[in-house]
Amino acid sequence: MMGSTRGEDSSYENQRKRQRVWGESTSSNDQKVIADVLHGQLSLPRDISLLLDTAEFQRLKSLRQLGVSHHVFINANHTRFEHSLGVGFLAKKWMEHLQRNQPELCI
Repeated sequence: MMGSTRGEDSSYENQRKRQRVWGESTSSNDQKVIADVLHGQLSLPRDISLLLDTAEFQRLKSLRQLGVSHHVFINANHTRFEHSLGVGFLAKKWMEHLQRNQPELCI
């Protein structure tokens, strides 16, 4: 009989939260799909995925967005790479909102 205690479930969820970006798969040659814990699946066009693959952008994975707070809050993890993905997703959402609700802007 397989079962898990509440503590095990909590630990698993904490691990997933720490990872933030926990996987990626390629859906087609044109797009790359990144699974994000907060925003779900992010579809990236080829030109953006090529940008993400550069050494400069990959370097952001080693820079912590939260500074040294991980010394106090062990599970706190958020890198500049993860932050950049989230900001890009929200910027796209905002632009789509403006296109729908304010067409006179011609965005």
